Amino acid sequence: MHDIWNPWHGCEKICPRDNIKRSNGQPVWQHKCVECLGCLHICPDKAIDYGDITKGRKRYRHKEVKAADLLRGISAEK
Repeated sequence: MHDIWNPWHGCEKICPRDNIKRSNGQPVWQHKCVECLGCLHICPDKAIDYGDITKGRKRYRHKEVKAADLLRGISAEK
């Protein structure tokens, strides 16, 4: 986790386990992660890392799939 956490809530919404909650504007991990890395790849600021494994590495999202499309799909499922 980096100091550049922003108020965008996409990482919370994309998590299939509701693992990310907020307290005083900061993330609070609920220890239910299944390592899907959806939060890591959707974060526009690259503020989330999975230990040293992802630090400094590129994030991936298909060029034709926008974050809004992913979040809309998640909202429809819940």
